[in-house]
Amino acid sequence: MKKRLLSKDAAHIVLAGDIGGTNTTLAIAAVQNKKVSLLRVQRFSSQNLSSLEHPIKEMLSSTSKKVHRACLAIAGPIHNNRVKVTNLPWVVNGSSLAKKTGLQSCTLINDFQAIGFGVDLLPKKDIVTLQKGVRQRHAPKAIVGAGTGLGKSIVVYDKEVQMYVPLPSEGGHGDLPFTSAEQELSSFLGVRVEQEMVLSGKGIARLFDFFRGSCYEDIARAKDPAPLVAHAYSKNRAARQAMDVFACFYARVLKNFCLDTLPFGGAYIAGGIAAKNTYLFIKKKWLNEFCAVRKELRGELEKIPVYLIKNYSVSLYGAALAARVMS
Repeated sequence: MKKRLLSKDAAHIVLAGDIGGTNTTLAIAAVQNKKVSLLRVQRFSSQNLSSLEHPIKEMLSSTSKKVHRACLAIAGPIHNNRVKVTNLPWVVNGSSLAKKTGLQSCTLINDFQAIGFGVDLLPKKDIVTLQKGVRQRHAPKAIVGAGTGLGKSIVVYDKEVQMYVPLPSEGGHGDLPFTSAEQELSSFLGVRVEQEMVLSGKGIARLFDFFRGSCYEDIARAKDPAPLVAHAYSKNRAARQAMDVFACFYARVLKNFCLDTLPFGGAYIAGGIAAKNTYLFIKKKWLNEFCAVRKELRGELEKIPVYLIKNYSVSLYGAALAARVMS
């Protein structure tokens, strides 16, 4: 990390990126102190790209402003600024990419690290409060989010640079906790069930397959069944069961992560599935599942502020800030 950002610092123009299995989104951004403005945003289909070199060059050529630093948020474990991308057949090397595109530096960070950098940059309108709790200044924060996969991060306050710093995690690949009443579902899903096997778009499709029996073949055979299942919530019993169980596991996984980390600075739900289906999380039964723990600890969970992030660009905001402080 660099020294802390100062209000007198001039604005820096950076390239920020959010690289996912479905979309690659790049932005030219201005960073001044701890404020980020997205000046230009462009989305590319990840499946139509063979590498990141061309879209980065396209973005750099689209602006007259000098851009020297970049930060790309990518799903997958990053070592020595290099990553084998989850859900894409790519290996990305940040140092090599910088040389090929004329950048001074290109820093790679985990996608949920980017969200961790971005949460404090969002306006209040982009955050839904699910539980008010009692927020503690400079206490840790936790982030969990389901989309193409499941990501997590714990965010801790660094007194030296006077800002929150997120840590990378691959916690979405941990085992999913089942109750004794859910053994039939557990057996249906497999011998070892990772959390993202249920908490993801494909996970919703798996849950729907479990509940539908031999019905609703039209939805089951769709290329991406998850949005169709969510859309059918009010009129399709199997879809309703699938989404309700999805939300239940979401609450349980977030609860366990909160017990691990005690994030009295806030627990944040990220990812497109939650943002598009907020109704699942504002129900009392969702909060009851989140707080389902022995009575001696329930009060601790009730003190944790719980939020849902609605802004899909949170990763871009975070990557832009990271380009300034980590490069």
